[in-house]
Amino acid sequence: MARHISSMNELEKSLQPVIKAMVGELAERVYETRNLYSFMPYV
Repeated sequence: MARHISSMNELEKSLQPVIKAMVGELAERVYETRNLYSFMPYV
C-alpha cells in the first residue's frame, strides 16, 4: 500500500481521506461530549 509521492498535490490527494475521517471522528466526539454535559445537572 506504499505509494511514491513526488509533489505536494499528490500528498494532499493521498492524505485527504485520512484527514476527513479523523476530522469526522473528532467532530462526533465533540458532539457526544457536548450532549453529555448538556444533560448533567449543574453542581
